[in-house]
Amino acid sequence: MTSEEVAELLHVDLVTIRRLINRGELSAYRIGDDYRFAPSDVADYLQRQHVSARARDESETDPFTPLFLKVIQHPTPAQLVDQFDYRFTKLARNVLTLAEEEARRFQHHEIGAGHLLLGLVCQREGVGAQVLSKLGIEEHQVLRALEAIMVRGEQSPADEGELSPRAKMVLILAMEGARRRNRRCIGTEHLLLGLLREHDGMGGAVLETLGILGQVRTEIIIALRESQQEEVMI
Repeated sequence: MTSEEVAELLHVDLVTIRRLINRGELSAYRIGDDYRFAPSDVADYLQRQHVSARARDESETDPFTPLFLKVIQHPTPAQLVDQFDYRFTKLARNVLTLAEEEARRFQHHEIGAGHLLLGLVCQREGVGAQVLSKLGIEEHQVLRALEAIMVRGEQSPADEGELSPRAKMVLILAMEGARRRNRRCIGTEHLLLGLLREHDGMGGAVLETLGILGQVRTEIIIALRESQQEEVMI
């Protein structure tokens, strides 16, 4: 992630980002004159703060704060669906469930951004899936691209898998996307937006491999502007 993206997520300016780096509170690595941030390091910083990316005095009024605090811990998708069903549309909840199933199919112990993308494609309904379908992206294409860059596990996990650091960041960015559009729940369009903004993860890598990363970004922005209603919540 770039300095600008992290500053936007934390609702601070670039000077504050540099101060956090200099104080050793936020890990980063240099590329030329700028910094880059691993999503897992940003998630760790947010967890240490134990507050939402907004100011503390707004935390009680932010509808996503309880969900945010749960995401930065070590939840499974099933726990999020069970405890915060009112913060996800029905289709977005289905995506989380499908992502968990796909991770199990890959015999992975964590649910990553790639599994979330596959869950979106398998969902077949909702704004996010419609954007991918419009561009001709089908389940078998995403599956083949993931198989080319992800190694299958050696044995099926015994327990439910937790969200990987990058998957957590996708959800955090999805929350931010929903919040910015004055939505009170996360839809498939926000999940896709989160996958695009967390561009270093498997989800973004697959879209780039398929040669449609820029097109998806353009189409989801158009879809968000045209969408006047939230997806069904129940």
